[in-house]
Amino acid sequence: MKQSFMRVLEKQEPKESNVDAIIPSRLMALGMLNIADLSSYFAALEAYRYDTEKKEIVYRRKQQYDKMLLERMLTAYARFDGRTLEEYKREYRIDREKAFGYFQFPAEDFASVYWGYILEGIKNRFVFVEDNYLVFASSEKAVKKFVQDYVHRSFIRDAEWYRNLKTKLAGKYNIAYFAKTAEVLPVFENMLQADRKVPFTRKTEAMEVFPYFALQWSNEGEFLYNTLFLSTEEVEEDLHPHVLWQTKLDAPLRMKPVPVLNHVTGERELFVQDEGNTIYLINDAGRILWKLALEEQINSDVWQVDLFKNGKLQYLFSTPSRMHLIDRNGNHAGHFPVTFRAKCEQGISVFDYDGKKEYRIFAPGEDRKVYLYGLDGKLVQGWNPAKADKKIVSKVEHFRVHDKDYIVFADLYRLYILDRKGKERVKVSSVFELDEHTDVYKIYHNAVPRLSFLGKGGKVYQVDFEGRTTEFKMEGFGEGGWMNVADLKGDGDSEYVFSNGNRIFIADGNGKVILNKELEANGLDFPYIYRFSGRDSRIGLMDRVGGKMLLLAVDGNVSKGFPLAGDSPFSIVFSGNDGFFLFAGADNGSVIKYKVQR
Repeated sequence: MKQSFMRVLEKQEPKESNVDAIIPSRLMALGMLNIADLSSYFAALEAYRYDTEKKEIVYRRKQQYDKMLLERMLTAYARFDGRTLEEYKREYRIDREKAFGYFQFPAEDFASVYWGYILEGIKNRFVFVEDNYLVFASSEKAVKKFVQDYVHRSFIRDAEWYRNLKTKLAGKYNIAYFAKTAEVLPVFENMLQADRKVPFTRKTEAMEVFPYFALQWSNEGEFLYNTLFLSTEEVEEDLHPHVLWQTKLDAPLRMKPVPVLNHVTGERELFVQDEGNTIYLINDAGRILWKLALEEQINSDVWQVDLFKNGKLQYLFSTPSRMHLIDRNGNHAGHFPVTFRAKCEQGISVFDYDGKKEYRIFAPGEDRKVYLYGLDGKLVQGWNPAKADKKIVSKVEHFRVHDKDYIVFADLYRLYILDRKGKERVKVSSVFELDEHTDVYKIYHNAVPRLSFLGKGGKVYQVDFEGRTTEFKMEGFGEGGWMNVADLKGDGDSEYVFSNGNRIFIADGNGKVILNKELEANGLDFPYIYRFSGRDSRIGLMDRVGGKMLLLAVDGNVSKGFPLAGDSPFSIVFSGNDGFFLFAGADNGSVIKYKVQR
């Protein structure tokens, strides 16, 4: 048919397109025109417009545009008075450090006039260039949402509904259209004339059976292939009603995100590492400030330290082979990275004994020695502990009790309590059976400080600072479980929190069970403790098998708004009396910031 717009696809080879790598993820629909031969397309477009008696109208509009845009450009260059260019400039400030520029566009139908009827009805009120694409938008709200998704790397190519549709169609095409049925049908209905709306409404009831649909046109020689795909598959989407931002990483996040301080602005930022070993610094608006590839996964906490004692902070952490110190710009600082003399599988520990920024970095090696470094990356003189009897299975801890310093760590069978020089301060004669990774805690039981840790078979050990040992067995606690310790009641004494499979246990200092609850979960991770107030502590858990995050009160009840979908343990930053911010991995490749009401 001469009056069919599809004639413009003649001589056009189907192509692949990567434009979905920049299109925002929150769209209801996406249409794409994919041209292989521009000159043939424009020639065919002119022929189509001639046959439909639109050529003269379009010609006049082009003349108006040429005159208008040319005059504005010439005037701007000639006068430099800001009248013709500055008048159209706009700016959207993403955060304190980054602003995004765009322009109000003087011609609303520019795209359809130059590129064809397929773009009619889309108002070109604003324009900007991003990633080698010229982008038109119908509103400033649309511009800002585009920028937010672009900064957070949240693109439609990663949306589950779009990916499912795309796999059902050919990879090469000339025109493609993907849509969420329920969302776009009202838009189509509003575009119809009054006498067409009733029959259209009757058909929409049938169409709503299909949550998604896709159309595709591909030219192959003398044939134009038309494909319509109607999807009956419901895709579960996390709507995240309280999501502030979501930023795409190069690989999934599995570590607990680390909130850090921007020493310049005082704002909170986020330090994370993905499964591909790349580390990122993300600002409070969700923008990636920098990323750096490492060779291994981080196995320690991430500390902020002041190398030069000038108020500028760096990020200190370890991998099994090296110790790293990264500055705020993503560069190694000082003499780092430092290669360990023996692999440090348990990770480093960092202490500033007297708050004078004289940092001490402990690194338990696989050679059964504990090495002590300064922030200059050199070994500290005067530290000379004996070699451990067996493989070291804990990080090194520092505790201060009654103005005395205790350096504590464990091997497979022994607990070592040393002074600052590495000499034995307390002799512990008891023999234990410990797992390959053991956490040592300082607890208070009946107001008396003790050391406590979990052994094999659910045994919980307590060692006082005289070296005396007591123990109890946590019944029903199996292998592969986790233990944490905190003062949950706010009364000065510590409680034990255990997670194992789909159960959570809370016990007092004598091992008496306070709570034993089964949760709707299959693989509970480590039970983190978050203190909301003196008498309000909550337990944060990740169900890795179920892909969800849980926040529990000490009575076992799930907090309001949970569970939430997630891929990693989560971190909480408090925002005042009305709620808190939660950071976690999500959607198998993103980091997300929630605002949660208390």
